Amino acid sequence: MPYDDDYDYGHDDDYDAERDCEHEHYDIDVCTGRAECESCSKSWYLTSEEVDAELDRQANYQDAIEREERRRRRREFWRKLTYPIRWPIFRLLERVWPRRALVVLTDDEVPF
Repeated sequence: MPYDDDYDYGHDDDYDAERDCEHEHYDIDVCTGRAECESCSKSWYLTSEEVDAELDRQANYQDAIEREERRRRRREFWRKLTYPIRWPIFRLLERVWPRRALVVLTDDEVPF
């Protein structure tokens, strides 16, 4: 059977954002419990379980951000504190245990 341009085969080539949107990316207002899709601007109300899950996710995210910020500040503090001390200690250790220079083997010293 040839393809007929006038026959409706059950699919529509026109994209309708509101009809075809799956609402994957949306903003949540936890005070009102309302969500709004970023793509099609459709809004709906969330259940209390969904609002609680969003509040838990936000709290966990905030804790992770604070932990990372504390780690960064601690690293910066110790780096600034130990920088003037590191070089003299490094030079002293280098005199006690000198680094060995790279030895280049000649053809006579090659073991095989």
